Amino acid sequence: MPIDLSFIASISGKGISLVGRLDQVHLRYLLKAAENLCMNDVAHERSLFIIAMIIYLLVPARFLSGSKTWKPMLSNFTKDVEREELSYSVIDSGSAYKLVAPSEFKTYLKRYLNSREILFKSGKLPNSALFTTLSGRPGLTIRQLSNIVKEISVEAAHLMAFDGFAQSTIDQMACARLDSIRTASIMHSIDTSGFWATRSRLGYESLNALHNRYAVDSSRVFE
Repeated sequence: MPIDLSFIASISGKGISLVGRLDQVHLRYLLKAAENLCMNDVAHERSLFIIAMIIYLLVPARFLSGSKTWKPMLSNFTKDVEREELSYSVIDSGSAYKLVAPSEFKTYLKRYLNSREILFKSGKLPNSALFTTLSGRPGLTIRQLSNIVKEISVEAAHLMAFDGFAQSTIDQMACARLDSIRTASIMHSIDTSGFWATRSRLGYESLNALHNRYAVDSSRVFE
């Protein structure tokens, strides 16, 4: 089935309904800001990993915080040694999905595991919480995730100001939140990885669901 370019246009043009459109440079500075914070405090490896999951795995907040019936665990990450494939398995709307990670993501997983002194053994990880609070409690709430992303966005805005970016670009960065970062990441993934590779990392979301989420000016129905 050929790629429907009108769908790509609908989520990358003026039809985006979320405020504060970001682009590739914003994503790059988010990662840079988180990496800088890691140099002063290893606890920020968690922040870097969260940002990397949003940018490279395109995960929404619920894939990071979980639900009443499913909680994200380290064991959700599995490695197919023969195919050299890393995937993240989730339960969404009652169905199981395997999100295949792009190669760029593997470095961030390795960093995060090293910070927690955890090793991949035979392609598997322990059945421990994917994230813990600074006090050691398993799991993060949506609010905690939002606060972490906000902190990184503000730090990234400071870096952009230091590097001489236009104030409008800096303001967009400072206001970036999980949803707007994910939106930009989806569009960037389509540009770099292709439409269907991107679609495969979006869980249950259909083309129409994505269209309704990100576009407001198109009546096109996607098959």
